Amino acid sequence: MAAAAALLASPAARAEEDPPPRPFAVPFLVHDTGEVRLVSTFADVGPVDSSRRGAALGMQRLSIEAPVVGTRVYASATYVGVLGVPPGVDSGRKLLGGNTDASIRSVWAFNGLAFGGGVGVVLPSADHASPGARDVALAAATVDPRDINGYRTLSIGLKPAVDVRVATGAVSFQIRQGLEYASEPGALEKARLATLTTLSAAVRFGDISVAGEVIELYLIDSQVADGRRTSVVVQGGASWELGHVVPEVQLFSTVGTTLSPSVDHAFGMRLGMTWRWFEPRLRVEEPGH
Repeated sequence: MAAAAALLASPAARAEEDPPPRPFAVPFLVHDTGEVRLVSTFADVGPVDSSRRGAALGMQRLSIEAPVVGTRVYASATYVGVLGVPPGVDSGRKLLGGNTDASIRSVWAFNGLAFGGGVGVVLPSADHASPGARDVALAAATVDPRDINGYRTLSIGLKPAVDVRVATGAVSFQIRQGLEYASEPGALEKARLATLTTLSAAVRFGDISVAGEVIELYLIDSQVADGRRTSVVVQGGASWELGHVVPEVQLFSTVGTTLSPSVDHAFGMRLGMTWRWFEPRLRVEEPGH
């Protein structure tokens, strides 16, 4: 009887031991160890004026997140930077630092369902006064709309967001709905308020996670035509769980209109690496279990 019970229970126990697949553009909602993540983006940016040469952008996104109250509350910080030439210009390479984002979030998880929310504060450390610098900053935000306030010359910004994830075995679906507020509109299409919606679907194959994602930025109070309020980036890639480190690779492309009026399209690759402070336990004790 005991042996039969063990055989029947082992598949369920194993399913609980396997964490959900890892997404890219939304938080990995529950983890029991601090993580440092560096993502390098290499983008080809095509100008609206087809007679002009396309521009290349190199971007860095450094973030750190750690649990501060069990696996229920997490604190994080993010810093971004970009090197590139303004779209449609043959020279004038710019190296720009970004703003610092400090966030805190909480999560409740049980039986494959996880939901939570948090708020981030964007602290002003960027100052892009020249027109060329502003064009590069806008192109960088076009390539990754999550960082619209990361490259904006502003006084302060707020980023409240809610998260929902449904995981069934090796498959997960996750959505993050956020609001981006800047106290000073700066030069990024002069919008103080925008919504940021990110959808992620991921599948785990052993230690490898494959994910596809859609990021949509919508400018609420910008003085632009309604047809240019929406900016969409689609991306997909894979990550590999190797204990203390998790390498990743993604391909991305803009779809339709872009955030920058000077950019017709952009596509490229993101290469990332996550370092854990220590190797995670086999089974993460999710809140609510």
